[in-house]
Amino acid sequence: MADITWTSSGTWQGGVAPGVNDRAVFDANSAAFTATQIDSWGGVLFNGYAQTLARGAFDWNIGAQGITWQSGTGTLNLGTCTVTNNGTLAISALPAAQLLASTANWKQGGGTATSKNAITFSTTQTFHLFQFLPGSYSSLNNTMTVNANIIQIDGAIHVNAAYVNFQTTGATGTRNINVGSTAVVTGNELRLIYGPTTGAITLSTFQNSSLAIILHTSVPSGVYGTNVTLRNSTASPLTISMSHCDVMGNLILQSDVALMTVNVSNVNVYGNLNAVKGTTATIVVNGIINLEGTGNQRIDLLDGTVSMKFNKSVGNIQILSGNIKLAGDSTCQEVVNASSLEIPTSATIDCIYTAIGTAKFYGAGTWKARGLNRALA
Repeated sequence: MADITWTSSGTWQGGVAPGVNDRAVFDANSAAFTATQIDSWGGVLFNGYAQTLARGAFDWNIGAQGITWQSGTGTLNLGTCTVTNNGTLAISALPAAQLLASTANWKQGGGTATSKNAITFSTTQTFHLFQFLPGSYSSLNNTMTVNANIIQIDGAIHVNAAYVNFQTTGATGTRNINVGSTAVVTGNELRLIYGPTTGAITLSTFQNSSLAIILHTSVPSGVYGTNVTLRNSTASPLTISMSHCDVMGNLILQSDVALMTVNVSNVNVYGNLNAVKGTTATIVVNGIINLEGTGNQRIDLLDGTVSMKFNKSVGNIQILSGNIKLAGDSTCQEVVNASSLEIPTSATIDCIYTAIGTAKFYGAGTWKARGLNRALA
């Protein structure tokens, strides 16, 4: 690019502006530019660019060749535009001050199940909306942080780094984190970090086969393995919705000070179910949690109450604390230790062995142990 008139014959080498199949290159000889139209290119490369490219309100559509900032001291100002990138995104050599996007929308698409688009940020980047489009496959290959008012994960992402933060703590206004209806999340550790203002965290239909999904209201620390942590560390009530989720590790419900309400639907937990809370905090769970593990599973809810069903062919249910109310017919090998288990009229619990320890069972439902039924008072 030689001058600032986008479509003039002298602007582009060869006298032809890039099209949907072309990769635009901005090098050390390229001038500053402010877009005056929507552009659709095959890709874009910044190699030694030292000026400012400003998009303003004009959207930018990038094809399978993606966006690469290889070198240069220039500035990419996205203004209020929407960038739809269907290729890789590599901004590893760009200081944070040179990518200005706090009011822009970034939509990441493209990729295949076997060849995911790579995303690389060297520093924290801030957007209004950061979205993985439905049907997209993206590979997050380095430890990075993305701030946005709205985090929307509707495609598949694979975390190859130690962790990746998607957070709203550096954004302003209403903030929302949503793992959408088609997302499949795999990899190491993805942290969804929620800022302490109005908004919501919603998880629907994702699977985390080897990944920690961390929903958090402050930057988490430590190694979370394959657990899912839902935490409210603010002084204000927080509601989290979680549906059609497979938690392959432990599900940890944590509130430091205030009320945390967790609305669940079709949630399967293969590890333990734990509650962690401060002295003034309250945790309320609405809906059904299914314990599906094949080994022993532990429930430690402090003074909380949760509705759930057991579906265990092997192993026992160890109720350390809290009150469990059966939401439907359940099976397990054994129920052990203290606290209480309520069996409503419509429910039956089928255990291979008689319960042991100091567990309390009550309700009008049916307890089946060693093939013998007995109604509970």
